[in-house]
Amino acid sequence: MIRVAYTSDLHADLGARNAALLPHLAATAAALDPDVFIVAGDLAETAALVTASLRHFTPLRARKFYLAGNHDLYVEADGATSRDKFESTLPAAAAAAGFEYLGLDPVQVGPLAIVGVPGWYDYSMRVRSLDVVAHRDHYRAGRWRDVRAFDRGSVHWPREGATRLPAGAHPASNAGDWAGDEEIAACMQARLDAQLQGVTANVILGVIHVLPFEEHVVPGAFGDEDFHAAYLGSTALGARLQRDPRVRAVISGHQHRHADLQIGNIHAVARPVGNAANNDLPLPDLAASCIGLLELDLAETNS
Repeated sequence: MIRVAYTSDLHADLGARNAALLPHLAATAAALDPDVFIVAGDLAETAALVTASLRHFTPLRARKFYLAGNHDLYVEADGATSRDKFESTLPAAAAAAGFEYLGLDPVQVGPLAIVGVPGWYDYSMRVRSLDVVAHRDHYRAGRWRDVRAFDRGSVHWPREGATRLPAGAHPASNAGDWAGDEEIAACMQARLDAQLQGVTANVILGVIHVLPFEEHVVPGAFGDEDFHAAYLGSTALGARLQRDPRVRAVISGHQHRHADLQIGNIHAVARPVGNAANNDLPLPDLAASCIGLLELDLAETNS
């Protein structure tokens, strides 16, 4: 049995209450005494604050892992691209706080393998009834009527390979040959596939920041505008995870809604913090609600 404690969407830079919650989250995690502790994305928009926030959890005796979320990939003033942050800056930021980094390679914890990517959006979770008025190029441009995609202008991911989609380079308003959402999503899918192919373990835990399963979607979670649902995640990620019978559980975040679902053979969970200012619970109680615990029996087999 391996005990995995997890949380996500700490957003330490969102306000004073989020920042004040960090030591309470660390105390809650310590009280659970897990074998593994995972922060599944959206910790802070700067690498310096990622390190400072993770250091609250450094005393945990568990092996500690950090996966970047979409906000963590926002560009900073140093000129590094979002892919630079993903591949080098954030791994170093995590290591400085005693965390191992998820997203580039699978990791092994005894007989358990952990795979993960931040993921991205391919509009597969969009509200289909909106298709008569909002078209794919609206999603690619990140704008429809007066609604704007939250990440637009903050993520600069260089294009790679020969596949180049038309309109809506991401961000469309900035000069440069930047990848669009679907291209970033395809890159994340390829990375996840490579990780799954690269592990020999019989039991796998997946960690995906965005939603990999449509069953997770809560209408209106990002506001009243249905347009935002297109930016919740990618069903292709979930489909790939489901094709591998070794995947027992998947931790996600991004939507700021707790989840505990059984999707086929996969136990899909989420315990995000979100905007702590919207929750009136005392900080210790709020922290207790935002740290989940998975107990993975490595002797079980998927049918």
